[in-house]
Amino acid sequence: MFNGSHGTSASAMEEKQTYIFEAEEYSNQIITESWGKALAMVHLAEGYRAKKINNAEGEAAAYLKTLSEYQKAREITDIRLYLETMEKILPGVKKVFVYKNINKQTTDLWLLDDNVKGNVVGFE
Repeated sequence: MFNGSHGTSASAMEEKQTYIFEAEEYSNQIITESWGKALAMVHLAEGYRAKKINNAEGEAAAYLKTLSEYQKAREITDIRLYLETMEKILPGVKKVFVYKNINKQTTDLWLLDDNVKGNVVGFE
């Protein structure tokens, strides 16, 4: 005589094995993806590290060169650094400062465009 519970038991075992196989397959997929993402993050971090090191080495070399020039001729280097800084910041300035004792009507401000000429401020 055939026992119906035996068929159900075999079916349940097959279903269990199917679920185990699917879980292992999913686990392997997730692990592989995670390793790939981790490796990409490591490569990105290594690139960032190399970039930072190269920038720092370049800045250090530039500083040492400036220091060497400064030690040779301090006053000239001070003036050069001041002028370089002014070249960087002045293009965005829309106001000009001149000494109050300078006559603005007779002072030649031909380098200024018409929008800036109205913003000439005197100081002492």
